[in-house]
Amino acid sequence: MSLTEGKNILVYVETAGDTPVGPALEILTKAKELAEAKGEKVIAAVLAKEPDAAARTAIEAGADEAVIVKTEEKRPEVRAAMLAKLVEKYTPALVLAAATQEGKDVTPLAAQKFDAGCAVDVMLSLIHISEPTRRTPISYAVFCLKKKKNRQRENCLLYK
Repeated sequence: MSLTEGKNILVYVETAGDTPVGPALEILTKAKELAEAKGEKVIAAVLAKEPDAAARTAIEAGADEAVIVKTEEKRPEVRAAMLAKLVEKYTPALVLAAATQEGKDVTPLAAQKFDAGCAVDVMLSLIHISEPTRRTPISYAVFCLKKKKNRQRENCLLYK
């Protein structure tokens, strides 16, 4: 299967001390809503020294499954290469990440490997998701790997 024929949503789950950060858990919840609307799954990508507990937390937050990579590596370019390998293996239609500093560093580097465009701090209203009870807007990072009906490739990157 080529990357442009992928399905499901892959969420890069950033961790701090082997625990998922809050924004990563929030984006898992939104990813679940998007995936359910399309009959697809959410796959959490957890890169951490001891990722097992973080993977369980990601599943509790909305992921259908979790893929773990045991690593102490923190350099964005190396983490992006790891994420890119997961994208190649699981061929998602969409990749989401929290728009934390790490997410803003890692996700565009991974998107670049697939010639996917990058948009940082995209507001939820632009992707037709509303959260009226939230006092501050949320931003996400995403890149799409699925073809449009007119056979052109969609290139977008969404951060939270």
